Amino acid sequence: SQKLSSRHLAASLTTMATRSSLISRCTGVALSSSGQSGSRLHSRIQGSVYSLVRHEAPKEPVHSAGGAWQPLTGRGPPSHSSFSASSSSFFPTAAGSCSFSFVGTTVPSSSSSTSSFPFPPLPSSSRSSPTCPSASFVTTRSSHHPSPAPRFGSCTSASSSTRALHTAFGRPRPRHFSTVALNPGTPPSAPPSPGAAGAAAAAAAAAVGGGGGVAATTPTCTVCSGHESYEELLSIEAVFNALRQELTELRANGPAFVLRVGALHVPPVLVGGNGELFSPCPGMGPWDVEVILKLSDTDPIYSTPLRATLRFPMRWPAEAPEIRVDSLMSWPLLRRDRTPPGAFYKSLERDEDGKLSIVQILEKLREFLLNPLPFVGLDSGDGGQEARRSRAWLEAARKVNTERMSVINQYTKQAKHPELFDPMSPLRPEWFDPAFWAAHEEGSTEGWKKVLREEEPGEVYSMPIFTEAFCDFFLEEVFAFYASGLPARRPNSMNNYGIVLNDIGLEHFVDKLQAVLQPIGRILFPGAGSDWDGHHCFIVRYRENEDLGLDMHTDDSDVTFNICLGLDFDGAGLQFCGTMGQKDHRQYRVTYKHERGRCIVHLGRKRHGADDITRGERMNLILWNHSTTYRKSNEYKNPPYVAEGDDPDLRCLSYTHDRDFGAFKPYPEGKDHLANQAWCPPRGAEYPNFGDRKEKSDH
Repeated sequence: SQKLSSRHLAASLTTMATRSSLISRCTGVALSSSGQSGSRLHSRIQGSVYSLVRHEAPKEPVHSAGGAWQPLTGRGPPSHSSFSASSSSFFPTAAGSCSFSFVGTTVPSSSSSTSSFPFPPLPSSSRSSPTCPSASFVTTRSSHHPSPAPRFGSCTSASSSTRALHTAFGRPRPRHFSTVALNPGTPPSAPPSPGAAGAAAAAAAAAVGGGGGVAATTPTCTVCSGHESYEELLSIEAVFNALRQELTELRANGPAFVLRVGALHVPPVLVGGNGELFSPCPGMGPWDVEVILKLSDTDPIYSTPLRATLRFPMRWPAEAPEIRVDSLMSWPLLRRDRTPPGAFYKSLERDEDGKLSIVQILEKLREFLLNPLPFVGLDSGDGGQEARRSRAWLEAARKVNTERMSVINQYTKQAKHPELFDPMSPLRPEWFDPAFWAAHEEGSTEGWKKVLREEEPGEVYSMPIFTEAFCDFFLEEVFAFYASGLPARRPNSMNNYGIVLNDIGLEHFVDKLQAVLQPIGRILFPGAGSDWDGHHCFIVRYRENEDLGLDMHTDDSDVTFNICLGLDFDGAGLQFCGTMGQKDHRQYRVTYKHERGRCIVHLGRKRHGADDITRGERMNLILWNHSTTYRKSNEYKNPPYVAEGDDPDLRCLSYTHDRDFGAFKPYPEGKDHLANQAWCPPRGAEYPNFGDRKEKSDH
C-alpha cells in the first residue's frame, strides 16, 4: 500500500523491462505526478510488463479519479534530433513523446537536443493515433551485408496516411496490403508502409531534377529495436554524420566525372533474409545516395550521364556500400540485379586504418564499367577459354550499346525540343496540370488525394498529369522521331508501331518523371510502389490499318502509369478485370475511357486490355516501374495463386494467354497457334467446370 512517486514507478518499470531483455518500446501510457495505491499501480505495471514480454500492446489503462495513468497521444519514432548524449537515466514520457530503451539505458526524445541523427517527426495524423495494434519486435539481419549487422525494426500497421487516403475514398485498404501481428524476429508478411525516408527521399528526387516531392508515409507505430547499446547508437550517429560530411565534400570538390550527388536517405523498404518486406528503422541505416557519373569524354558510347545508387551500411567506412547501376546500358559482368561482382569489392583499396573512401569507390566503379576484365583476373592478352568468353561478352555488349547510342546521338542532334533531352535540367512546372503540380509541391498524402480519382476501389486510380499544350509538345517530338527514319525497337511483342523512349534519348526525362510519380506509388501500392529503381517507358499507337486494340494481359511492371497524349479518337476503352492469382482474376471490373492528359495507375499484375479504336488515332505514354528490392521479395517471387471461382467473363478472355479461350470464343484470324503457348489458368488453379469446357474446345 506504499505510495510511490511516478519517477520511482517509472524506474521500476524500466528495470523490469530491461531484465526481461526488452529493447525498445513505447508502452502507450505516461505517468503523471499523482500518486495511487501501490498495489493497484504495481498490478498495472505488471500488466504492462507482461504485455511487453508477450509482445503485445498493453491494454489502455482505466482512468482513475486522480488521473495517474494517461494514454500517450503520440506513437512511433521520436522526433528529429531525439538523442541526448548526457541522458542515461529514465525520464517520464510526456504526452506526444516516446522513450526508447537500449539494454538498460533509456534515451528519451528531447526537443532541445542538438544531435543531427535523422529521426523524422511523425505527421500530425500519426501523433493522434490512440493505439499501436499488437506489434512485436522485429529483428532481422541486413540482407545487404555479409557480416552480422545491427538489426532493423519495423511495424505491421499501415501508414496513417495510407489509411486516411482509403478512408477518404470510403473504401478499406486494397487486398494487396494486409496488416498482421508479428511474431518475434519475423519481418512483416505483407508490404509495409514505406517507412520514414520522408523529406530526404523528396530531396533525392529533387536532386535528380524533379523538385518538390512528397515525404514518404511513416508507419503509425514503428518499433525500432536492436541489441545496440547506447554507445553503439552513438557510433551509428557518428557514422551517419561522417558520411554526410564526406558527401558534402564530394559535391563541392569531387572529381569532374561526378556530375551530381543526391541526398542521403534511408530506403523506404528492404527485404529480409527470409524474403519478407519491411520498413527499416529511420536513422539506423542503411543509407542510400544516388550519383550521376560521366564515364568518358571521348567514347561516344559512355559519354552520356549514368545513374548509380550506393547503399551504405552502418559499418561504413569499414564495410563497403552495395552499388547498383541504374542506367539502361548493357553491362556484361554486372550481376542480374545490376550490382558488381565480388571481385570488384575485393579490388577496393583501404587506408592504413582499413577505411574506404567514396571518391576511391566511384573511381573504381568507373574503371570497372569501362574495362571490367582486369577486375576478374583477365587481360586482353589472355588466351584462355574464360578470357575468350569474357571478351566475347564485352564485344557483344559494346555492339548493343553502340547501336543504341548511335540512334540516340544522331537523334538528339536533330531533336525538335532539346530541353526534353537535357539530363541535368529539371522538369518544368508548366508542362503539368496545375492541380497535379500543386499536389507535387505540397508533398502530402492529402494533396495527392485531391487529384486522385478511384476508377475501381483500391485497385485502379486516375489523375490529371499533363496539360494539352505539353501533350502537343511531346507528340511533336515523337512524330519528329518517326520522320527521322532512324531504327526503333518496339516496346513488346504486342505493340508493333510504338517506340521505346529510353532508346531515343529520353531516359533521363523518364528518370525525372518517375521521381515525381514515386510518392503516388508509395501511397497507393506499398511494397510494389515503395522504391523504384528501374523503368521501361514507351509510346503505343493505335489507328486504322495498324494496331487497333490490345488483347487482355498483365504487365511486366510492378506499378504501371498510362498517360493518354491524344490525338482524336473514338473507342479504345481500357477494360480492367481482376488481379493475377486472385479468385476473380478473369472477372470484369470496370472500363476506363481515356482522356487527353490524364493518367491511369494500376498494379502490373492487374489484367487489362484495350478495346479496338473505331475512329482516329490514339497515342499513349506507358511507364512500367520496376523495384529491385520488391522483386527480391517472396511477394513477387512466390505470389499466391488461388483457383478461379467460376467461368471467366467473356470480356476478360485472352487469346494470347488463356488455355480455355477456344471454349468460349473463336480465335482471331491467324492467332489459333497461340493455343499451344497459353498458360492461364495454371494447372491446379482451374475453375470447377474447366475440364468440361476444355474438352469441348479440343473437340
